[in-house]
Amino acid sequence: MRYNVKRKIKVGAFLMLLPFIVLGCEFIIDRYFIYNDAGEEVNYVKAGEVATFKFEGHISIDGDASAEDFIVAFLVPRNWNARENAKVTYTEDKFEDSSIEQPMTAIPVNDQPQGKGMSWDAVLKEKFGVGANVLNDMEWVAFRSKNYPTISGRINYTVTIKCRASMNNQRFRPAFFINHSSDGLGGESQHYACYGDDPGETECFEVVEGQGSIIDFCSMHYYQVEPLSSLQDDFVTFTFQGDVYENKLASADKVFLEAVAHTVEGNVYTVNEKSAKTLMVKEEKMSRYNLTVWPVEFFGISEGETISYIEYVFSNEDGTVKVTRSDDDRDNAGEEVEEGAQEPFVFELRCD
Repeated sequence: MRYNVKRKIKVGAFLMLLPFIVLGCEFIIDRYFIYNDAGEEVNYVKAGEVATFKFEGHISIDGDASAEDFIVAFLVPRNWNARENAKVTYTEDKFEDSSIEQPMTAIPVNDQPQGKGMSWDAVLKEKFGVGANVLNDMEWVAFRSKNYPTISGRINYTVTIKCRASMNNQRFRPAFFINHSSDGLGGESQHYACYGDDPGETECFEVVEGQGSIIDFCSMHYYQVEPLSSLQDDFVTFTFQGDVYENKLASADKVFLEAVAHTVEGNVYTVNEKSAKTLMVKEEKMSRYNLTVWPVEFFGISEGETISYIEYVFSNEDGTVKVTRSDDDRDNAGEEVEEGAQEPFVFELRCD
């Protein structure tokens, strides 16, 4: 899909490694595109196929800047393993043949922006979070160009990111970032451009024909589970987000987790007691409750068995009020739901 951006960021002065004078500058992302393996513009890709994200624009520098790398980063779900899977290139029309794609390399985690004490990826996550997405299990991955001894004037650039999608069904909003190496998110927004951190800027992109139920990073739901990639010996936090849509459970005195674990071996373990074990902790944010469990202990899984998936619902103390996947389908997606249906949420255990 082709998206016109026309996002402009003007720069008054750069902090560079070597002495120089910069009177002004601007970063512009004009548009971005998404392609599938066949080279078609799309807003989806099949699981396991390569998605190509491309954005283009220009940088204008008044004066001379010394010893600079271009910095590019993008935001995708963590299970894309983008640091290992992505190939990032760029073209520019001032210093190189614009028909030749120049390689960019992933910035090592021990290569930190100046004065930040964290990797580029971590600093971007701290600064921009997960962009316009609503689930935390995403990561920024930063890449750098070769070093340019001197930069000046107008540079038209195109960045191409090729990355193999995960095998899981997903929806998320990609985000893109550009900076220069000596700034390193130096504190003033004029020194960088980020596109996709605003909900209205990018459309929801999908991975289809994959494994499991859809993991939706785009929309708010009654449920949230972290981390999304978990096994039965990991701690898992279930959250009821009662403030996203109108519902009766949000006003309950107490909220409990009712859950059923299904094992690979075909056995079922049910925990629906109303006790301290299943009582969810109310967060500071109104009408949100969470419970962290160690699945193998919480369900009392027998030795040698492996949990495949967990079904769960949120309930009040006497079980008369519940919020289920049926409620979420109706209130979030506007789907027609059979009267009285109480299909549970499903969390599949897997290690990506």
